[in-house]
Amino acid sequence: MATASQVLAVARKELGYQEGANNSNKYGAWYGMNNVAWCAQFVSWVAAQSGAASLIPRHAYTPAGAAWFQARGQWHTSPKVGDVVYFRFPLFIRISHVGFVESVRTDGTIVTIEGNTNFLGSRTGGGVWRKVRSRSLVAGYGRPKY
Repeated sequence: MATASQVLAVARKELGYQEGANNSNKYGAWYGMNNVAWCAQFVSWVAAQSGAASLIPRHAYTPAGAAWFQARGQWHTSPKVGDVVYFRFPLFIRISHVGFVESVRTDGTIVTIEGNTNFLGSRTGGGVWRKVRSRSLVAGYGRPKY
């Protein structure tokens, strides 16, 4: 059974990865649906590479991943290291981005590792980056049964 530490170790190795032209990236190629927004494909790829594929859903559509955790009673409002964090950005009604919780800070922010983001924190960026996020953007946390 995979652990949160194993999942995060795989995600950390991807930090700095950048997509090619037209959203081309190895996560989308692996998933079989390249050249699209790929944050959830990154989460799915990390899960597969770390042995957590049965604990984290394979998904490309962020609301579907959130629904998977909700249907299993694994949806939470407080973060823990290793959680899959789903974001709802301003101006978007639905969940529109996903990443991993790397750490939880005492000031209420979370440190994440996310695919398809950038230095500004866009939900449609071009690489894998570590971000510090306000919990105000968080829709909820999927908690794998590590």
